[in-house]
Amino acid sequence: LEMHADDARSLGIASGDLRPGDAATYAWVFLGLSNTFLRRPPGVPPQVVAETLVDLFLHGAGQGV
Repeated sequence: LEMHADDARSLGIASGDLRPGDAATYAWVFLGLSNTFLRRPPGVPPQVVAETLVDLFLHGAGQGV
């Protein structure tokens, strides 16, 4: 099964897991966050940085309401 990014995004929006929005803008923001995270603090494993980046992008920094 081959799925393209637009298909995955559409499924995510339909299921309520992703909010509707411009895919190009989201990609630009994610790349900007990624660039910042490439310079990780000393002693922090890359896995931790990657998990934090994805969690921040998908869930934000807030605690919810």
